[in-house]
Amino acid sequence: MTPIPTFKNYYITTDGTLYSTMKGKLIQLKPSMHRKGYPKIILRRNGKRISNFVHRLVARTFIINYCEELQVNHINGVKTDNRVEKLEMCTGIQNISHSIRLGLSPKITGVDNHSTKLSPKDVLEIRDNVKNLTQKQLAILYKVSRSNIYMIKSYKTWIHLS
Repeated sequence: MTPIPTFKNYYITTDGTLYSTMKGKLIQLKPSMHRKGYPKIILRRNGKRISNFVHRLVARTFIINYCEELQVNHINGVKTDNRVEKLEMCTGIQNISHSIRLGLSPKITGVDNHSTKLSPKDVLEIRDNVKNLTQKQLAILYKVSRSNIYMIKSYKTWIHLS
């Protein structure tokens, strides 16, 4: 059991079990569940109630390279497994890529991607290119980048359309 940095009278174990020493007694705390499936707990600091994810508290306390600007990734993909050996620091992109690799988040492609500018019809027209336009001309016509045209024509994007 180790004191949680910046939270006086609160302690945590390497598996994420939380304790408080309020009024001289050691009391085990029970986290609630966040709507996205992560255990969370409200701790007090200077009289203010602060909501914390348990995995962040474990990382802050036990991971040497902890950085507030980075994300804490659950290596095994289990949101409730807060053992320090199952956590790592990573960037947001690394966290999302890891989630997609484990099958926890689907890769959103085509018209389901919120940032898409093309319809399936547009993509098929670009691939067919019956007017024999250059990639630059296609990019201007469809208001996308030349690299986007290249990726479509070489089946690196919109691969579900043939």
